[in-house]
Amino acid sequence: MNAKQTLVVIDMQPGFEAANDEPTIEQVLVAVKEAKEANLPIFIVQCVPERYGHTLSCIMEEVDLYDNVHIIEKYCNDGAPGVEKVVNENDLQVSEHVVCGVNIGACVHDTVDTFINEYERDIIILKSACNCHHIARQTYEDYEDKEAAFKHFPLYQRPEVTLAGYPC
Repeated sequence: MNAKQTLVVIDMQPGFEAANDEPTIEQVLVAVKEAKEANLPIFIVQCVPERYGHTLSCIMEEVDLYDNVHIIEKYCNDGAPGVEKVVNENDLQVSEHVVCGVNIGACVHDTVDTFINEYERDIIILKSACNCHHIARQTYEDYEDKEAAFKHFPLYQRPEVTLAGYPC
């Protein structure tokens, strides 16, 4: 991660089954720790906390007392407008968002799509810090594994998106 990057953690909330996966949580925590060490802005995006719960306490504990963290609440799949509003309000010079969280076929997808199409951002997706569970937009689909979910959506093959292992 470099100075023109942010870390965007999407919907790591107890109400999302995919967010309760220990390997995913561990990798999100690695990303958060690395972003803090680099003093990058961290965006914790959470969907309707009243319904899905607040972001997992282990993640919130990791950002506690960190001055460069922003909590974004959203009421639809797309968290990009809330992130970009804070970027603009704080005059942050951002060219690239590093994204992780859940769900690959819904909130991660729609947020990344908006970052690319409306805000012209480059994206790095930390695949090992992402997860999904039987959800793809408005229909339910089963994936053999999360790699199959990434392959299902053409968005993840666009040149603006780098699918990275983690740590990279």
